[in-house]
Amino acid sequence: LINIQIISIVAKKGRKPFIHDDVFSHHRERSVNVSEPESLELTVSNLKPEETYIFRVVAYNEAGPGESSAPLRIATKPDLQVPSRVESLRALALSPTSIQVSWEPPSLPNGPVLGYRLLWTESPSGKEQSVEVSGLNYKMDGLNRFTEYTVRVLAINRYGPGTASESVSVTTQSDVLDRSINLSTVLQLPHPHSAPSSSDKSSMNLAAGTNIAAGQNFVISL
Repeated sequence: LINIQIISIVAKKGRKPFIHDDVFSHHRERSVNVSEPESLELTVSNLKPEETYIFRVVAYNEAGPGESSAPLRIATKPDLQVPSRVESLRALALSPTSIQVSWEPPSLPNGPVLGYRLLWTESPSGKEQSVEVSGLNYKMDGLNRFTEYTVRVLAINRYGPGTASESVSVTTQSDVLDRSINLSTVLQLPHPHSAPSSSDKSSMNLAAGTNIAAGQNFVISL
């Protein structure tokens, strides 16, 4: 049995095994005695992850130790620690079709962060999309107008993606009136005592909040 930091060794024959383990990368050997004569198994713990060890077993009796077994080389598994959640996730609607998302790195990356995965869900359709990002921000383009999006970000290291961040919701902007278009409207309100005549029409710029009197003509420019 090979765990991250634990190795179990089983001896097939012999009475009271005398177990040695050698740290291969450091060329250092230490031995462990098995106290129970009938025991043919030993678990070696507190080993380093991703390290290679060499084990050999020696049985002995009253006459002394016997011949050593053939060396057995075993490598412990990697310590699979993915990154913690990214921090300070923010999302800002820039236009009717784009959102800017930014975040801070995880406090516990557990090794170099290789990148980030940005995920977003559109409401109410439930459509999901994702993109791999190398930096700490991303501009989402091609979105629908005046639509709510829920975004999440997760960090990725050599062992895989970490836990996703808390979700943040943001709504894209609605359509904006193009102010380059000049719209003019002529308002003519009839005088309460006389019919309007084209000869006495006058025009003026109508400011916001101006009261319109009967019988007056105004030109409104937007």
